[in-house]
Amino acid sequence: MLPLVASKKNNPRCLQDSINKLGQAQQKLSRTKKKSSNRRKQRLVVAKIHDKIARKRNDHHHLRANELLSDNQATTIAFEDLHIKGMIKNHKLARHIADVAWSKFVDIISYKAKWQGKNVIFCKRYAPSSKQCSCGYINNDLILKDRVWKCVRCSSVHDRDILAANNIKKFAIADVLGYSICVKQSLHDDRFGKPVMSKGQDNNILMGHKKPPLQQLAV
Repeated sequence: MLPLVASKKNNPRCLQDSINKLGQAQQKLSRTKKKSSNRRKQRLVVAKIHDKIARKRNDHHHLRANELLSDNQATTIAFEDLHIKGMIKNHKLARHIADVAWSKFVDIISYKAKWQGKNVIFCKRYAPSSKQCSCGYINNDLILKDRVWKCVRCSSVHDRDILAANNIKKFAIADVLGYSICVKQSLHDDRFGKPVMSKGQDNNILMGHKKPPLQQLAV
């Protein structure tokens, strides 16, 4: 996440922090006799660990959402439309991706933004958000483990995450204003069931608030 002042927030890794405790509890559960009182007790132990992980993740999501929307003067939040179903097929990253729960975080941001009359926009899928330098050069040789890279054209050194956040903002604004940069159209369904498209939809009145016009973003 990138507010007006560039900064990064650490991922709490809620599941990873409790994975050993959860594994031990599940192993103990598997060794109990079926339909026994010990099994019922151990099932509650496992359920409580899962519940604690879920509540910890949910608390982090709401904390960051309030930080972006309430403690920030920005009127528009931009996201990248990630192909999470495809990403989760990578067995090396699947557990970590699922642990973050990006989709739920976007849903929380979306309905909180509606309450406050703010915009939520999306840049299209497959945008070169972390590969494109501010000079326009696209580093196609960038791999996942490269967190910092240097542009061969202008010699600028980029933090991958901060560069991606700045590019997502630029791409999303361009898409909303009708200047399509990316190849594919992205469609995000918010929790209220109404699509929020990267090309923009003029819903000026939401939840009794008037949203700021997106055209102001081009200034």
